[in-house]
Amino acid sequence: MRWGFVILILLAVGHGVAIGAARADDYLMIETQAGVQYQFRVELAQDSEAQRRGLMFREQLGDDQGMLFIFDKLDHVHFWMRNTLIPLDMIFIRDGQIDQIETRRDTQSDRATSSQRPVDHVLEIKAGRAAALGLGRGDRVSLHRCEAPCLMR
Repeated sequence: MRWGFVILILLAVGHGVAIGAARADDYLMIETQAGVQYQFRVELAQDSEAQRRGLMFREQLGDDQGMLFIFDKLDHVHFWMRNTLIPLDMIFIRDGQIDQIETRRDTQSDRATSSQRPVDHVLEIKAGRAAALGLGRGDRVSLHRCEAPCLMR
């Protein structure tokens, strides 16, 4: 059975908000320190059940697609790749800036990947995209919804 909106299982449960497809005008923007901007269409993991499922069982993910995990407060978070079929970049975000990037190519693994510091968002994208785009620590991240950008705080 193919599950639509699923990537990783979040081990740190009980933080956030219900998964939902982003509206056509909703996107996440990353601006590098060099001023280059990249947009990703994101699905939002907004409750603990959606965060546990992530994008498990998904067979493909576009270069400009991802899932954004939103947490109520800064905290250390832990992800695994159980039942995840696609290699992923995990981009740990703290106060609207990239804090850490981890690439996981070991699909279907129970090995945890943890944030080095407390974070309030995690973006999952196709493995290798962060390096290909030159994303790095300190790059600015904002979620654009409706008509105005909303900085991630």
